[in-house]
Amino acid sequence: NPAPSAGDHLSARGGRRSRDGSPASRLGARHARSRAGRCHRTPQPASSGPIDRRWRAALNASPRPDHPGQRPAPRTTETNMRSFRTSARVLATAVALVCGAAPAGAASYTESTDGDLSGDRNAPTTLVLDYAPSGNVQGSNIVSGTTGRNAVTGVVDVDYLRITVPDGFALSALRVGNQTTVGGGGSFLGLAAGPVMPVAPNAANATGLLGYRVYGTRDIGTDILDDMAAGGNGASGFTRPLGAGVYTVWVQELATGTFDYRFNFVLSPVPEPGGAPLLAAGLLIITVAARRRS
Repeated sequence: NPAPSAGDHLSARGGRRSRDGSPASRLGARHARSRAGRCHRTPQPASSGPIDRRWRAALNASPRPDHPGQRPAPRTTETNMRSFRTSARVLATAVALVCGAAPAGAASYTESTDGDLSGDRNAPTTLVLDYAPSGNVQGSNIVSGTTGRNAVTGVVDVDYLRITVPDGFALSALRVGNQTTVGGGGSFLGLAAGPVMPVAPNAANATGLLGYRVYGTRDIGTDILDDMAAGGNGASGFTRPLGAGVYTVWVQELATGTFDYRFNFVLSPVPEPGGAPLLAAGLLIITVAARRRS
C-alpha cells in the first residue's frame, strides 16, 4: 500500500472531506471564511445586558470627541468663569478702542525738581496732561509748588501754568492735595480758556476767567472743580467736565511767607460719537453669551 499523504492526515483530523474530495481545499476555504469574518464583521444588534450598559456608560463618560454617540461634557463653573473673563477682556479692549488709546503715563510738574513755574501770565509754563489707567486715582496729573509774599521785597510769587487736555479726554476733577497750606483766609486759584492768562493779578474782579476758587485747608482731599465752574464776580462759569483744549491756571497767595500747594488734574476718557452703539453691542453680546452658558 502506498504511504499516507499529508492530505490523508488532514482528512483524518478534520473528519469529513470536502465536496471535491480534497481535505486541503476544505481547510483553505474554512481559513478564508475565518479571515473574512475577522476583517468584515456584520454589525450585531445591541445587547441590553449589564456588560453592554457598562460599556455605553464608559463611552459616554470618556473624553472621545470622535465617538458619534458621546454626550457633551457638562460645563463647570470654572469653565463658565473662564469664558466670562475672556469676554470681559474683549469688551475692555473695545472700550479702549472706543474711548481712544491711553498714553503710557500721567504728566506731573514739581517746582522743587522741575524749576519754578512761570510768573509771566503771557508765557505760562506748559504741561500736556496725560491719562494713566492706574494708581490711586486714574488719570492723575500732579502739579505742586509754592506761592506767597516775600517778607523782604514784598513781591508775590505768582505761578502760571498752561495745561493741554488732549483729544478724547476731559478734565473731570481738580483735587487739592494733603500737602497744601494757605495763609490768612485762603489762596487763589483761577482758570481761563486759552494759552495766556487774560486777567492781571491786581484786577478788580474775575472778568475774563472761566472760574476761580479761594481754597483753604477745608478743601484738602476734595474736588473743587464744581466750585470753580459756578463762576461769579465776573467769571463766566463752565459746565464740567472741561473738554479737550488749552487752559491757563493762575495760583497766588498774598500773605507773607511761603505756602505749599498740590493739585491733581484728573482726566477721564470721553467716548467718540460713534462709540456708544459699539459699546452697547459689546454689552449685549456678553449678556447673550452668559445666558447661553448658564
